[in-house]
Amino acid sequence: MYAAPTEASWSRSAKLTEFQRVKEAVRRLEHTAREQLALERESQNVFDFLKAEITRIKRSIGALSSVVDEELVSLRGECAALRDEVARAVDLAKSQTDSAVELIAEARKRDTEWMQTSFSQVKDSVARLEAESKETRKQLLELAASHASAAARREADAASSSSAQQQAIDALQERFAERSGAVEASCKALAAENGTRRDESVHLARLATEANTQIERLTHGLRTVHSSVEALQAKGQAERAAAQEEQQKREQAAGERLAEAQEGSARELARHRDAISLLVETVDSLTRESKAGDEALGGKLAEAAEEADSRGAAHERALRQQEAAVGSLSTDVDAVSDAVRRLEARLGSQQEQLQAVGGKGAGTAEQLLALQEQQADLKAQLSQAQAALRTIKASAKDAAESLVSHKTQSQRALDDLVKRSEGFSKAAAVFADALKVPNPLGGALPMPRRVSHGFGSPSNGTQHHFSELS
Repeated sequence: MYAAPTEASWSRSAKLTEFQRVKEAVRRLEHTAREQLALERESQNVFDFLKAEITRIKRSIGALSSVVDEELVSLRGECAALRDEVARAVDLAKSQTDSAVELIAEARKRDTEWMQTSFSQVKDSVARLEAESKETRKQLLELAASHASAAARREADAASSSSAQQQAIDALQERFAERSGAVEASCKALAAENGTRRDESVHLARLATEANTQIERLTHGLRTVHSSVEALQAKGQAERAAAQEEQQKREQAAGERLAEAQEGSARELARHRDAISLLVETVDSLTRESKAGDEALGGKLAEAAEEADSRGAAHERALRQQEAAVGSLSTDVDAVSDAVRRLEARLGSQQEQLQAVGGKGAGTAEQLLALQEQQADLKAQLSQAQAALRTIKASAKDAAESLVSHKTQSQRALDDLVKRSEGFSKAAAVFADALKVPNPLGGALPMPRRVSHGFGSPSNGTQHHFSELS
């Protein structure tokens, strides 16, 4: 039997439909709350992972800083040892030059004394020969006078007396001829010995000319090395300025991103307070906006990570170029050292030749003076070469210190970025906890391990080049 619907039945059916809608809304709210709890757990896990990664990066940066400090200490020790070695080489060259000057002065003095003695001996011999010739002429005149005065009285024994006198005259003439031959032979021997000394002086002059040529080559090489060192210093300064500008740009970008994140958090808080009356719609809108913010911030941070990777690769290429320049500089320093050693050997051979010349006791005063001037020129050129070598080594030290300072500045910049990232993450976590919403940065931050690319410990090539400089 069909009963007509009454007013009570209509009201009861309306209440049942409204109860079903409320039940459906509560079920959806529970499902949304479970999803929000899962998202919060995932965000907390991500933040824990990032915290562990940042701690590990800090430890690695501390280890790298200790390695750089040790390298700086070793480099300073090597530079001090190199400075001591150069000072010892300069003192040795100075002492050798002083001894060479003393030997030249002594040889000159001995040669002068020998020349004076020889000249006095020759002069005495000539004087004796002249006296003997005068005595002989006097005796001849006396004999002629006595012969003329006694010619009248001694006509009987004129033949015998004239023969005896003729024999005496022949003997005196033979004696005079022998003395004259001895004097001529001694003069010829002196002339031959002077010719030999002249040949030796010409040989020494040729050796001095060769030494001057080699010193000019060495000076040209030193100038080339000095220009390369100046170019390396200019390049290091330009790279340092570029790194500072890049660091300032990164700091500005990080500040702008932090301001944007703070503004976004403020907007999210305002929306959350305004949407308390409509829980379901507010949760849906917050979920959509948080996902969009996650994707946008993740894209920005990925771009920042790629930019950091490119900058790190550029820094690595610059460091490799500086290592190659340091290697070429060490090769040039080795070539300069070899040239200085060859020049010192040439000076030693010249000193031995001068000692041999002093032992033989030959040469003229003018030739010895010319040799002394050449020796002084060689000494001055050697001093210039050693001064240029000291300048090159000081430039190499400055380049190494600029590399170390560049690494230190890069590490400081990395520490600043890590600190800013930590502050930004903490601020985002505080806002998320205060609003009871999922962290909008969860899973979007890049791993900080990318930033440390390109700032490792110095390579073996750099250590090898700096060890070659010693």
